[in-house]
Amino acid sequence: MTQKRTPADWQKLAERELKASPEALTWRTPKGIDVKPLYTEEDTLQYAGLSTAEESNAFYLKALAAGQKGLSVAFDLATHRGYDSTIPASQAMWEKPAWRSTASRT
Repeated sequence: MTQKRTPADWQKLAERELKASPEALTWRTPKGIDVKPLYTEEDTLQYAGLSTAEESNAFYLKALAAGQKGLSVAFDLATHRGYDSTIPASQAMWEKPAWRSTASRT
């Protein structure tokens, strides 16, 4: 069984091997988003919402009770697919919920 490493363990290794700060490996995308060389469980959020409203709610409550610090939810298909749901081009997707539901947008 492998030992679970912490971000501090990785930082020590990177500093020793690179002879520099791990922050030197962070780069910025053309849209201004910093991309780190390492992401951990603490950096990521689970994405949910592709189920019924009741199933999604139960999932969120269970995750929060287990210590989840944030939730990522897309309430429409455009957002789920990464589009800006406020622009007219995504209007058709906005009318389709990202979760299985009989509810319609009001």
